[in-house]
Amino acid sequence: FAHPTALAPRLRLHHALGWMMEEQWLTALEELSATDGEGLHLIDQAAWLGNRAFCRARTGNFDGSMTDAYFALETAKRSEEPASIAAQQGILGAILLMSGEASAALPYLEAAVTDGSGPSALVGLRQHFLGEAHHALVEALDGARQMYLERFELQLRLVRLVVPPPVLLLVAASVLLVAYGWISSVTSAIRMLSSI
Repeated sequence: FAHPTALAPRLRLHHALGWMMEEQWLTALEELSATDGEGLHLIDQAAWLGNRAFCRARTGNFDGSMTDAYFALETAKRSEEPASIAAQQGILGAILLMSGEASAALPYLEAAVTDGSGPSALVGLRQHFLGEAHHALVEALDGARQMYLERFELQLRLVRLVVPPPVLLLVAASVLLVAYGWISSVTSAIRMLSSI
């Protein structure tokens, strides 16, 4: 049997998990912060660090949570336990996503989902965060596209104010000639069109 003092950190870890299931992030964080992870087995140590990281992120402390999450993943890798590694990849990906870094979160979440190790509830949670990351990237792309279109429309309005219509027509025709490969450069297209 393990010595009672060696069991205390594991009991605190499991107690904190209960608080996490109830989404009592601050209470779980207090429980995890009161735990000394040094005496834990590598898998439990990774879980302790990862859960503390997740609770920190849920309470708004992204700097501390990132550090813990990276250490948790490295600890899980040292344990060579696929379920532990997948869990920590999922936690790191979720924290990156919560901090607004969807593109950085994507590889971790994809790896965690692809592995598929661990309890089905955790696998489902990883899939949820992966879907959220994809959604965030699509929204960012749509936002960038909309911003580009608005900027292009503004530039076009400015060109219409500054450049006389015949010159604008000449440049547009030149660009089309080059785009379709009929002429090799815009300069030679403008020369050709202005000579007509």
